[in-house]
Amino acid sequence: MKIISEFDKVSFTRLLPYHKLVGGVFNIRPDHYLLVNGYSNLFWGWGGEDDDMGYSYQHLIDISKNLSIQNSSSLWVEFVVNNYILEQVGLPITRPPERLARYTMVKHVKRKPLAHAVRLKLVHTSQKRYRADGLNTLKYEVFRVDTEKLYTRILVGVGDMPEYVRSFEVSRRSTSSQNKRWK
Repeated sequence: MKIISEFDKVSFTRLLPYHKLVGGVFNIRPDHYLLVNGYSNLFWGWGGEDDDMGYSYQHLIDISKNLSIQNSSSLWVEFVVNNYILEQVGLPITRPPERLARYTMVKHVKRKPLAHAVRLKLVHTSQKRYRADGLNTLKYEVFRVDTEKLYTRILVGVGDMPEYVRSFEVSRRSTSSQNKRWK
C-alpha cells in the first residue's frame, strides 16, 4: 500500500496531520484490496472513507504480524479473512519520496462538527465492520462505459442515500438556516 507523502494542506512540510493518514493518492495491491473488503459503503459525501480504509488495513497488518510471530518457522503466513485464503509476506505501508509525492488538495466545504462526529464514529468502528461492509455488500448499476485512449470512464449508480444520512443532512440544513436567522 502506498499513501501520500505530502500535500499542500500542510505546506509540503513532510509533517502529516496524523501518523495514520491514508488520503490523497492511494495505491493498493488487488489481493490486499480484497483482503480488506474494499471501501466501506457507509460513507456519503466528503471525508472519512480514506481513514476508514487505513484503519482496516492497519488491523490486517497487526493480524499479519501476530501470525508471523506465532508461525516464525515459515516465511509465508496463511490466514482466512472475508472467505479468501491468502499467503502474505507482510502488508507494507510506504510513503514515496517527497519529490514524487506532492499533490494539491481539492477545495471542499469544511464539515460541520456533527458531520465530523458521525464520520469519526464510523472510522473508529472500521476494524469491527470491514468484514461485513464493503465489496461483499456493494450494490451498483453500470449506466455508461466510455473508453478513451488513456483511460476508461465507468459511470455507475449506487442507489439512494441511506435514511440515516438523509436525516442528518435535513437536520443540518434546518440548524444552519436557524443560525442564519439569528445573525
